[in-house]
Amino acid sequence: MSTSILPVIQTELNRYGLSIIFILGIIGNSFIIILFRKYRQNSCSMYFFWASIINNLYLLFAIPPTLYSINYGDLNSRSLIYYKLRFYLTNTLGQSARYCIILACINRLILTTMNAYFQIFIQPTNARYLICIIFLFWHLFPIHILFSTTIINERCNQFLVYIIFYIIFI
Repeated sequence: MSTSILPVIQTELNRYGLSIIFILGIIGNSFIIILFRKYRQNSCSMYFFWASIINNLYLLFAIPPTLYSINYGDLNSRSLIYYKLRFYLTNTLGQSARYCIILACINRLILTTMNAYFQIFIQPTNARYLICIIFLFWHLFPIHILFSTTIINERCNQFLVYIIFYIIFI
């Protein structure tokens, strides 16, 4: 296979693969939202409900701009504010959704324990607080992204010291 055809294959895989992921992701998360809307009294279903909402937002912020950039050029290199906000929001929304799923797993683990002390943590009121804490934490912790990323020579970059920090952050 020629190396000149590999970028074309990559572009086509991105174009059609991301479109399929976007459509199926929105449909799947919407079904989960509809299903768990009725069962929000259970703390585990609250975690899945909010993870699905956050995942839908993540899909809306991450995939359409990528699909747009395949056909019309990269928007990130044209607008610094857009680049920073997109990078920040995809990071925060992705982490928030992951941690909601982790909290759902921890919730199920605590449910199987016999210790009554730990059973307090699976109450729905505590789940609401934990979801708010996770959401606030993942919107405050990576705020450095807004200040440390820039566009140099029409390329999105980070500062030299920030590259080391970001590698540790990930």
